[in-house]
Amino acid sequence: MADCLIVCRSMTYAQRADRALSRAGIQKANVIKIKNGLDKEGCVYGVKLQKKDLQDALEVLRKQGLEPQNLYSVTPDGEYKEMAK
Repeated sequence: MADCLIVCRSMTYAQRADRALSRAGIQKANVIKIKNGLDKEGCVYGVKLQKKDLQDALEVLRKQGLEPQNLYSVTPDGEYKEMAK
């Protein structure tokens, strides 16, 4: 199953997003540090989850005021491709 990455503006926001998703029943989300070059902000964190949960996750995060900075799909070879928000 393909994965998605929700880019958050800080580690704190990524942790808050992970907790909000867990409370909403989206259990397969994980906070990760994003590799250099993916974002121009320097040290960036995000929440990785299964693509099938993306729309539900975005709705939960928007209701919590945790709007994502960017969205990426993760290809089978581990590369990131930017998605429309």
